[in-house]
Amino acid sequence: MSGRASKTQLALPTGIKKLTNIAVVRLKKAGTRFEIACYKNTVVAWRDGFEKDVGNVLQTTQVYGNVGKGVMAKEEDLLRAFGTKDEGLICGIILNNGELQVGEKERRHNFDNIFKDVIQVLCEKCVNPDTNRPYPPGMIESALKEIHFSVDPVRSAKQQALAAVPKLAEIFPIKRAAMRFKFVVGSESFASTIRWLLSGDVLDAVIENQTKNVTQSPQSSEITATADPSAYRVCEKFVKENGGRLEVLTQAVNEGGTTTEGFEGGQSRVDSSLGGRDEDNRFGGGSVVGDASIVSGGDKVFSTSAMAAALASADSSVDASLVSSQNGTRTPSRTVGAGTSRVERDVAQDAACGVEVLYSRGPIAGMPEEHQTRRARFSTLDDIQPKTWQVELRKKTGSTMVDAVFFDAEGVGYKAFADARREALRCSKK
Repeated sequence: MSGRASKTQLALPTGIKKLTNIAVVRLKKAGTRFEIACYKNTVVAWRDGFEKDVGNVLQTTQVYGNVGKGVMAKEEDLLRAFGTKDEGLICGIILNNGELQVGEKERRHNFDNIFKDVIQVLCEKCVNPDTNRPYPPGMIESALKEIHFSVDPVRSAKQQALAAVPKLAEIFPIKRAAMRFKFVVGSESFASTIRWLLSGDVLDAVIENQTKNVTQSPQSSEITATADPSAYRVCEKFVKENGGRLEVLTQAVNEGGTTTEGFEGGQSRVDSSLGGRDEDNRFGGGSVVGDASIVSGGDKVFSTSAMAAALASADSSVDASLVSSQNGTRTPSRTVGAGTSRVERDVAQDAACGVEVLYSRGPIAGMPEEHQTRRARFSTLDDIQPKTWQVELRKKTGSTMVDAVFFDAEGVGYKAFADARREALRCSKK
């Protein structure tokens, strides 16, 4: 038979590219390089704990000296480097500790996933301090791009998200949402726990509910409070030292829903509608009504004077001045009934519940000291139109959220600071 190929003989493809669906993991040990062949997009999932079956990760349990050339590792090299010839065990060591070469598409996919996780963490754990509501994902994404946030593939999404909060706070109002704790302590530690929470050692601590049982059983009294998440370790240490128990009831306390206030896309300086708690009110972040600070939670509202009475009944040695010292000069409040009506544009009042006026309608410069952060921010209206705008601070009965309503020279009201500022700019150009 002739050595020449017949016409029916198939020619071998010459443009084939081998090993295109293999992720190579390398480990250099005892001066020798070892490699294993894995499926793409599975090594990271294995290391993160999402993939449990090693058979879905390894293409083969053989250990190579060079996967590309098909060179197998020598047994004497395996014994010298790993002390065993069990290639299955060696593959596990290389898989967990070796270097992975990641392609561009896979790297981009991982970065996008981490970026989405960062956005999700910020939406779940952060709120607008003025409204105590979370921001929608679209706003968080725009803000991260504005501060030129870069993804770190090594750090977790939660670590990167919390590290980005201070930078985000420079361009628009944002803070960590408070956590809700339940302190379960004995009756002998009840008064000291309340005193400790009100002392200022716990950042932004607000007592919402307290129940003291006179039974002799340990850990019978309960105190529900909210505080900054950074205070978790401090609270846990204090409770353990007093023989109690700390429970986390809510990871992130917010008013529900989302807020679009306080952020206008693309602007470094953000115009926000001011509501929610005073930023400078360190005593639990409560609202200020009359001559007492109000701390609310759930369906119950406690004043600082009521807390002082509870402390006195729990422990006669408790110094009530600790609570009363939190009270400064307050502006008397008045209650506006549900039937009160005003001719205002864009100002809606809920007819079903009363409204407490914390600061009666008056000049921005005359706002009391406990609202100095709002006063400084609202002063922009006086800069645009001097001695024209007035403001009124109010809150619904049973709510902790403070609303600011702005009035122009004609008495037309605006519920959002951004709307009032926009109107002031429009009038100043006439």
